[in-house]
Amino acid sequence: MADTQPHADPPEPGDQPPGTALNRAAGSDRDGNVLDGNSLAATAFDETALSAKGSETAAPPRSDSVFRFRRAVLRGMAVTLPPVLTIVILVWAFTTIRQYVLTPVEAGTRELIVWQIAEVRSEPPGAESRLPRLTFDGLPYRRLAPAAGMTTAEYIPEEVYLWLRAAQPDEGLPSTGFQAYRLYVQGKYLRPEVVIPIFVCLFLLFLYLLGKLLAVGAWDALERGIQRLPFVRSVYRSVKKVTNFVFVENPQKYKRVVAVEYPRKGIWSIGLVTSDGVSEVNAAAREPTVTVLLPGSPTPITGYCVMIPRRETHDVQLTIDQALQFYLSCGVSVPPQQMSGANSGGIEPARV
Repeated sequence: MADTQPHADPPEPGDQPPGTALNRAAGSDRDGNVLDGNSLAATAFDETALSAKGSETAAPPRSDSVFRFRRAVLRGMAVTLPPVLTIVILVWAFTTIRQYVLTPVEAGTRELIVWQIAEVRSEPPGAESRLPRLTFDGLPYRRLAPAAGMTTAEYIPEEVYLWLRAAQPDEGLPSTGFQAYRLYVQGKYLRPEVVIPIFVCLFLLFLYLLGKLLAVGAWDALERGIQRLPFVRSVYRSVKKVTNFVFVENPQKYKRVVAVEYPRKGIWSIGLVTSDGVSEVNAAAREPTVTVLLPGSPTPITGYCVMIPRRETHDVQLTIDQALQFYLSCGVSVPPQQMSGANSGGIEPARV
């Protein structure tokens, strides 16, 4: 007798029949095989891992366009910032010197020249009053228009008057003779292409005389006065020690760059020899010592001073400026002669 019961179509590959989860819960796999407890747990773990892996594969991959954009921006900043900051610092230094040194000196020089060459005549009373051109002592003078509220006008030499008219044809002339002479001196004698070279030469001459002649006498008296000021003396002493260390010529043994094992053996630090060690420390160590400044990075104005036996210091072929640049750049700025040793053995320098 034929089987009249309806038969369901076999499940498609990959489809999960409704009873599959119940079968696995009851202890059988997809094929209906009976599983023990360990096999059942392993099967459940494998399917969970495959499900998680499938979800990760289905998720769209993370785009690295943002990372590449940020890296390109940082590279551009690394290339652009050094020249830009150099220009900004130079402009700031020039602006500061011009505002606080050059401008006052230029104004004082202008006033001095004006008082020396100014020839200003007051308007004479009588019939000659208000004439645009008069003669004083055989020289022609021109009348300046008085300002509002002024009853009399002033006259300046015709040469000065015509020069001002030619120099500023679209602007009115000042109402007083001394103001007109200030413009005349500023435009004719104190032009920037004349003032700046002269100022630089005079400033260098001043520094030379200060270093050669005044360092022994008058400057010492001025320093004694500065060091009596309560707050200023502390700052002044610290700044002077740093500037003397960098700019003043000292014996070479006090201005060399060394490498020392600090803070422990096997770790090397770059330091600056500042002086010989203290005598009592030399006696305790039973050998000569030197005082080494170990600057901090990236601010080399701070750091540690340690006294190390002279035999434990190793000279490094670096100048003071190169050592300071090394600290300011956190070790990125290394002179080429110090990189050649690492490259000669085929070792690539570390890329930052």
